[in-house]
Amino acid sequence: MQNCSAQSAATLTPVIELYTSEGCSSCPPADVWLSQFKAAHKQGQVVVQAFHVNYWDYIGWKDRFAAPAYTQRQRELSARTNLRSIYTPQLARDGLTVRDYGDPQTHLLSKTPAKAHISLAQLDANRFEAKITPTEATANWSAYFTVTEHEHVSRVTAGENKGETLKNDFVVRQYVPLGQFSGTQTLKFSSLAPTLTAGQAQPLKGPNDVGTGQEDTPIRLSELIDLLNERFGTDFTQADQLFFDQIQEEAIESHALQQAADTNSRED
Repeated sequence: MQNCSAQSAATLTPVIELYTSEGCSSCPPADVWLSQFKAAHKQGQVVVQAFHVNYWDYIGWKDRFAAPAYTQRQRELSARTNLRSIYTPQLARDGLTVRDYGDPQTHLLSKTPAKAHISLAQLDANRFEAKITPTEATANWSAYFTVTEHEHVSRVTAGENKGETLKNDFVVRQYVPLGQFSGTQTLKFSSLAPTLTAGQAQPLKGPNDVGTGQEDTPIRLSELIDLLNERFGTDFTQADQLFFDQIQEEAIESHALQQAADTNSRED
């Protein structure tokens, strides 16, 4: 595989976020509007993300792309911009709510100087390295990454969009906040979710099943420690693994005792 690299532009690349839901009858027109950015996105002119929220699931149709983390991100956006509530569809450009969508082309025009230079390199098939150099040497900043996908199709059988066939582009399948930082930093991170084939994702099983829609895959604790060290810059060792093993054994014993207590009566 040929690794690739990219450099950020001298001007700010617009970031478009749409908060949407397959359970909301007002959202499909906004989803169609968002799809118009595909050509510009491919040319690197814009970053586009469709965060599916979960607070309309109770109406009757559970959005398989929704996750509590996406709803929380919307709440944080609204709090940061002094909005009193959250709603769908909500459009944000560069962290600010946009009421009038207008022509997508108008959202691509940016003469604002970039506040940082970003150098991104692909280390292997699933690992990346980003060097972030703020224009102000001591500037504080935060980072996150998303995995998005196009061409997802849902045939809705309940709720406000019952009977509709919805096409979703820029669907956020994985959202990973990387943390708060200061000054120049080099971040290494991995995409934990394999790319899904459009329209063939498995339904998400619950609030902790975020982003992949795939069956759980067992992983050795030693592999998990390596992954944590790589992802978050920690320095766990084999000694820490023994500590984790001890915690695991104590948890198993505690669970076994609880099961025994549940199956025995007071007289026993």
